[in-house]
Amino acid sequence: MIAAESAYLTFEQKEMEQLLIVTNVHAKNVIDKIKIYEIKIQSAIMQHNFVQAVDLCLEILNILGFKYSLRPSKLQILYYYLKTKFIFNKRSESYFLNLPINENEEIRAAFRIMLRMGSCSYHVNSKIAAMNAFKRLFCILKNGNSPESIQGFSAIGLIFCGAFNDYEIGYRFSQISLKLNEKIGQKNINHFTLFVYYTFIIHWKEKIHKSLDGMLNGYKLALDCGDFEYASIFLMVRSYSSLYSGYKIEILLKDIKSYLKTQNKLKQRSAYLITKQFYIICECLAYENNNIKNIISELENNKTKDEFKKTNNNTGLGALYICKQFLFFLLCDYKKSIEYAKNVKKYQDGIRSTFHIVITNFLESLSKCAYYNEISNIFEKLKILNSIKNNQKKLKRWSEHSPSNNLHRWY
Repeated sequence: MIAAESAYLTFEQKEMEQLLIVTNVHAKNVIDKIKIYEIKIQSAIMQHNFVQAVDLCLEILNILGFKYSLRPSKLQILYYYLKTKFIFNKRSESYFLNLPINENEEIRAAFRIMLRMGSCSYHVNSKIAAMNAFKRLFCILKNGNSPESIQGFSAIGLIFCGAFNDYEIGYRFSQISLKLNEKIGQKNINHFTLFVYYTFIIHWKEKIHKSLDGMLNGYKLALDCGDFEYASIFLMVRSYSSLYSGYKIEILLKDIKSYLKTQNKLKQRSAYLITKQFYIICECLAYENNNIKNIISELENNKTKDEFKKTNNNTGLGALYICKQFLFFLLCDYKKSIEYAKNVKKYQDGIRSTFHIVITNFLESLSKCAYYNEISNIFEKLKILNSIKNNQKKLKRWSEHSPSNNLHRWY
């Protein structure tokens, strides 16, 4: 097992697969099988094959007795949301913090798989991601807290913020996770909770700038325990969060360049490709009209899009189209920017609850305001006005929860 894990960490894919076959034959119990699956799942993620990773998670969870619906309905998700909200409103925060410690080794191992599945399914199937979060919470309530289950509370916070716009309770769930990290957390898994909080939740209540140091801390924690996937994603998220928070472009270009080198070295292609798109945006902002044709050509290159589509990477596609929307807004090509905003909406499940949602909304409204006078058709003009009105409603709601990030956009 140690040899197989070492092969994974040194990117020896073929050697790892051969060692896992031997290890599987000699597996003594379910716990040994779980460890084998964990390495397989991380290997699939490294190859940005998120669908395969989700399938592997479902496979081992089924062995452990956790049944998942492959096509959960919106009604099912709504039911569990309302049930969770009811339970949360009936209990104090201390109730969740002081649940008994779960000592069951199999259930704790299952939580590690659920944790990975949450990450993978977010990229490719938001409904399974939501059901996974609810399943984890109810498993915690039944069996108690453990270091492996802590992130389950922040995962629920993500669903509340991203799927139901319930920012108050979503934020409070994330605070429970952070407090449990301090209370019973383990160094090798604390970064999971930090990732969800700094990527999906903090900006709905606090300044986005506050997340930047937390992301660097999360990156170091992930790197120290050999979690190259999350280490690379922390750098990716810090790249666009720095851009959105008004970081100096000259400094940001240097930072992102070093992040790209690290991601490439860690062989985390999905995070690398997304980060690269934001580097291109920063280049455009820094160089103004110099070399702009090459920048457009690089961002318009369909190879990245095709690669994301091939692996059903909705997160990558959503981020890619936001970059294109952003670029053509900067170039005052408002018609093209509006077209890319439509593409962002097609893949918004892959960027749900991130700050991308605010940015694409804001850029769409600005582009439509600028493009309005170029349209002669009265019905098209009414559509645009209605779209801007709906976007303004969202911005108003977001500015009420996080005025430091959104109030200036609403006004």
